[in-house]
Amino acid sequence: MDYWARPGLDRHQTLLLYPTLDESVSPDHPVRLLDEILRGLDWSDWTREYDGHHGQPPIPPWTLAGVIVYGLMRRIRSSRQLEYVCGHNIDFMWLAERRTIDHDTICRFRTRFQKPLKELFKQVGRLAMGMGFIRLLEVAFDGTRVKANASRYHTWTAERVEAVLAELEHQVAEMLAEAETTDARGNTLGDDRESPALPPELADAQKRREKLGQLLEELRAADAARKKDGYRTPAQLPKADPESTVMPNKEGGYAPNYTPVAAADGTQGFILDCDVIAGPNEQNELLPSVDRIKENFGNQVENLSADKAFGTGPNLAGMETRNVSFHTPVESPVPQEGNPAKRADPRQPVPEAEWPNLPRNDKKKLAKCCFVYDEATDRYYCPRGKELPYAETNK
Repeated sequence: MDYWARPGLDRHQTLLLYPTLDESVSPDHPVRLLDEILRGLDWSDWTREYDGHHGQPPIPPWTLAGVIVYGLMRRIRSSRQLEYVCGHNIDFMWLAERRTIDHDTICRFRTRFQKPLKELFKQVGRLAMGMGFIRLLEVAFDGTRVKANASRYHTWTAERVEAVLAELEHQVAEMLAEAETTDARGNTLGDDRESPALPPELADAQKRREKLGQLLEELRAADAARKKDGYRTPAQLPKADPESTVMPNKEGGYAPNYTPVAAADGTQGFILDCDVIAGPNEQNELLPSVDRIKENFGNQVENLSADKAFGTGPNLAGMETRNVSFHTPVESPVPQEGNPAKRADPRQPVPEAEWPNLPRNDKKKLAKCCFVYDEATDRYYCPRGKELPYAETNK
C-alpha cells in the first residue's frame, strides 16, 4: 500500500479538457477588480503615443500599466521580478492574458509614461470614489522613517570636503607641473605631434574637484540654515546616497534616512496621497497632502486623524480654514487634575513628596504642564515656586 498522497496531476499526462486561464482565477480575486477598473478608464492619451501602423503589434498600455500597478499592490517593484511573475503566477498571467513581457519592455514603458502613470492614479481614485470604495469621510495621515542604503559613518561635512579639496588641489598642481615638463621636453626634442589636452588622470581629478566644490557649497548653505534654526552640529551628506538626509533614528542615533508620508481612506484602506521627503519635518506635509487630495479627487476631506506630532499651530489653523475636522492629541500647557503642579498659588512649591508624580516627557524631563503661567504677573513658575522671567525666544 502506497503511504504517500498521490499527485493531483501527472506532469506528463495529456488532458482533453483543461481548465481555462479564466477559471484558474477565483471570481472575487483582487486582480479582477483592478482589471475592471483599468478597462473603464480613458486611454486615448496613451494610445496616441504609439505609431499604430509600423513595427510589431505592441502590448496594450492598459495591460502594461496593470502589471505595474498590480505589482505595486503585491509589493513587487523590480522589472525582473515582474517579468518572472508574468510567466509563473496565475494572477499575473491572467492580467497579462498570457503575454510574454520582458523586463526591458517594462522599464521602457515605465520611463516613457512616467507622467501618465501619475495621472492614472487620479483616474483610478476618482473611479474608486464613484464606486463607493473611497468616501473621504475618515482619512488617516502619518509618516515613518526608512533607512537609506548608506552607512552612517561615511558622510560628508564641510570640514571633510575642505580637507579633501586641499589634498586634491595639491595633486592637481603636481600633475599640471609634470604635464608642463613633459610638453617642454617634447618641444625641445622637436616633436611637433599634437599632445593631448589633459592626461586622463588629470581630467578625472579636475572633475572630482568640480564635484567637491559643488558639494562644499551645498554643505555651507545647509550649515547656514541649520545655524539660523538654532542647530550647532554641522550638516552631513551621505556619500553613497546623497539624496537622503542624516536625521535621528527612532531606535537612537543618527543615520541617512528618508521620511515617507501617506494618507489613507478609512472605508477600504485606499491610499489617497503619498510622498517621500528628505527631512524629518513630516508635520509640514499635512496641509499640502490635504490640498492634493482635494485636487485629485474633487472633494474635500471631512475628517482627518493624525498623531500628536501633527498637532502644530499651523496645522490646526490650516484645518480650520479648510473646514476639515482634525482629530489629533494636543497636550495642554495648563496643569490638569491629578497633576501636583496644579495649585492655588503657583508661588508656593510643590510638596517634595509629590515630586515623583510630576508628569515627564519622553526624555524623562519635566513636562511643560509642570510650569504654571500667571497672567497677572506675566510670569511662569516652576514646581519649586521660582519665577521664570522671559529671557529670549529660540526656535
